[in-house]
Amino acid sequence: MSTGQTADGPGPGEDVPASRVPTRGRSDGMAVTDRPEVVVRASLEDPEHPVFGLAGELDLASVEATRAGIYRYLTTTPTRLTFDLGEVTFMDSSGIALLVQLANDVGTVTLVHVPPIVHRVLEATGLLEFFGLLP
Repeated sequence: MSTGQTADGPGPGEDVPASRVPTRGRSDGMAVTDRPEVVVRASLEDPEHPVFGLAGELDLASVEATRAGIYRYLTTTPTRLTFDLGEVTFMDSSGIALLVQLANDVGTVTLVHVPPIVHRVLEATGLLEFFGLLP
């Protein structure tokens, strides 16, 4: 996926870390990350239909930073959004709520490369039909 650029957004080829991972020291001197950071990638070839790739865990701790990472690319309100979730390792109700809010804001959200863990959550919540899902 190629990375796009807006006037205020990141440059070409630059990923936007949606949340920085705090590390905490251990007694043996090794750093431990509590969790992987969420990364937002964007392809803005069609401003009316941006494609976002998300990677990492999308949950309560990362959703606001993820939202900011998405909105920093949007200079206008697109008619539809596509999210490539192939690198999402976990998503809780906060992540689902973000996707629903974005769908309500723009009209259509399509999800591609949905991992089984996320597919099960969407199925359990009855949202499979709400989103357009592509393989």
